[in-house]
Amino acid sequence: MTERQATKEWGRTVLRLRKEGTFAELLKAEINVSEYSAKEVGDRIGVSLASVNKWKAGHSYPLTHFVYRLSILLHVDDWVEALVRYNQMIDKERMIE
Repeated sequence: MTERQATKEWGRTVLRLRKEGTFAELLKAEINVSEYSAKEVGDRIGVSLASVNKWKAGHSYPLTHFVYRLSILLHVDDWVEALVRYNQMIDKERMIE
């Protein structure tokens, strides 16, 4: 698989997860396609790697100010849209619990 094909496949995965995935699945995929490791994400937004891993595993959710920071870090150009999407996903999942 070429780099271009791999990028397209990740793009499709992220789009699918935005529509029908969980916050944890989407966060994991978006970190994987970003230029940051999970540790770097934690360092940049002010949490531990353990916290990021808990979010990626679906064991907990980030506090609102960390969702804001995640949105800005992972979606520089469309962070407001990402913030709304993340919050909607988290709210929906919390209602199901």
